[in-house]
Amino acid sequence: MNQTHPTDQAKRPTGEGIPRWRVDPLRRIERLIHDIGLLPRLLTAEAVVLALLYAGSMLLIGQLADSIQTSSVHGWYLLGKSVAIAIDGTLANSVGVLRDSATWYREAMGEGQADQAQDVLDLTAQHSPVFTGGVVVVGPDRRILSADQPHASLIGHELGAAWPSATAGEGSASNAVAWGLHEPDTKRDVVAIAVPLSTQRGGGYLVGIIDSGQSEIDRILGAAVQLGQSGHADLLDRQCHVLLSTEPSHLLGTGDHPTFCHQMFARGQPGIGEAETEEAESGPLQGPHVMAHIPLSTFPWALEIGTSTADVYGPSDRLRTGSLVALVIFTGLAFLATTISIRKVVEPVTELNATARRIAGGEHTETISTPWGGEIGELAQSLETMRVRLASWAASLEEQVEKRTLELEQRNRDLEALYESLRQQEAQRQDLLGRVLTAQEDERRRVSRELHDSIGQAFWALALNLERLQSRPDCTEELRAELESLRTLATDSLGDLRRLTIALRPAALDDLGLVPAIRRYAELYLREAGVQFEVVEHGLEHRLDPFLETIVYRVVQEAINNVARHSGAHRARIELSATADTIVATVEDDGLGGDLSPAKWGVGLQGMNERASLAGGKLTITSAPGSGTTVSLEVPRSNLPRRGNDEQRESPDR
Repeated sequence: MNQTHPTDQAKRPTGEGIPRWRVDPLRRIERLIHDIGLLPRLLTAEAVVLALLYAGSMLLIGQLADSIQTSSVHGWYLLGKSVAIAIDGTLANSVGVLRDSATWYREAMGEGQADQAQDVLDLTAQHSPVFTGGVVVVGPDRRILSADQPHASLIGHELGAAWPSATAGEGSASNAVAWGLHEPDTKRDVVAIAVPLSTQRGGGYLVGIIDSGQSEIDRILGAAVQLGQSGHADLLDRQCHVLLSTEPSHLLGTGDHPTFCHQMFARGQPGIGEAETEEAESGPLQGPHVMAHIPLSTFPWALEIGTSTADVYGPSDRLRTGSLVALVIFTGLAFLATTISIRKVVEPVTELNATARRIAGGEHTETISTPWGGEIGELAQSLETMRVRLASWAASLEEQVEKRTLELEQRNRDLEALYESLRQQEAQRQDLLGRVLTAQEDERRRVSRELHDSIGQAFWALALNLERLQSRPDCTEELRAELESLRTLATDSLGDLRRLTIALRPAALDDLGLVPAIRRYAELYLREAGVQFEVVEHGLEHRLDPFLETIVYRVVQEAINNVARHSGAHRARIELSATADTIVATVEDDGLGGDLSPAKWGVGLQGMNERASLAGGKLTITSAPGSGTTVSLEVPRSNLPRRGNDEQRESPDR
């Protein structure tokens, strides 16, 4: 069998395919919107529109700032590429010039023309914008053998101890080597480019010396970094040693970004990115930098050029901050202006709403002026027309109400007179019924006493005489048997007579009180019917008013008769209790029960209810099939009517 999960039932569509769990929040939102006034609704719509415009503007500004930032980063990358191309061309040209000079120098020395060889060195140094530190000839022992005239003082000095291997094929300048060194004699940081003077190994070199800060390459680097406020550029070898730099303190050191340099050399590709500054910096150079790393083709070097992130991202950040402030101010002013305008627009509607409320409250005398045009003016005119009609209807209605009020007052007076007549008749009926019941009780008492005093005594005397005749010696057995039969008949008749007198009016009720009379009656009828019973009393130490005792006794008597004759019960409980204000009598049985609603009451139950109402009490009968029956009587002890002969007799205390 297919089973449906409870959550599936909860999510079934309730209308137009929308699940119930979605419909309820939508209805709540719709109800909330309907409950909001016109002004808050317009202000909310205004705030939403301005918020959307603000968010859209910030999104566009953010995109523009990102574009500016990307352009700035890309600009530095393109600048690095351009500078690297320029440096590559300069180095390649310088290596070519140095190689040609080496050829001319070798030929001049081979022909023994030392002066011409010296001219080659002088002209090379004079016309090269790169070799500002001079052009020298270095022997196999790394000592300078010859130099151009401005740098003749270098002759005899050793050209550094860190002489690199002269293996050909490093970069595009084959057979040329380049390295950075610190000259211990001249105390200068320079870059040396050497080409061999002969094809034989160890035959000496022609070396061009680049003096840092004075060469064409330094000029190119300086011109490039002038585009930024905090830019710097370094020319580095594969060990990330700075060969040339716009910051002289970095020469032959590791620079500001050695980790970034090693990572980019390992990649072997040009690129740009953020590089952490690994040496303490001050001023605008503090913090990370955006650096472009461009490898060179002439030598295994690379150009690193860039500036601080504040310099690169500053324009976009200032655009965001300035736009944010401007948008906040503009949005605030726009909200203020539109709020004032909306209030002016809503003000007539608010006034009309207040007027409509006064009209709804019954004020129809105030005339509605219509100083506005358009839809609001039409609404005001319609409201004025409605006010006039309502005032006319109210006057007519008031006249009709006054007329109807007079008619109702007359009818109320008639109904009051009728009610008073019925009340008097009911009082007379109650008084008459009370007198009838009292007369009935008096007659029952009289008949009961006469039966007891006359016929009862006669039956008792007859039984004694028959017993005396049976005891005579001359009485035969046959006569004695007949006399015994007559005596038994007399005794049974006497018992029936006693029951009759008790049913009519028990002498115990007058002599002993309510509880002994009820207990005696229950013994006669319930025990004979085979019903076990108990009589319980609370607060009845003193005698009650005779009339009240009679009412309670007759109701309980009828309830006992019903238990004995109709209930089929095995047990019954009779409880009598009294308080300072009320008397409560309850008769319960475990019999068959049944439907004993007031509509199905017989003569006996109606008589019980009539007696209860005569005493100002209440009779309650509770019964259900198979659940037994409970009869409860509750009557007040005060304000009892005085009836017939009972009003002449007082209740003695027990």
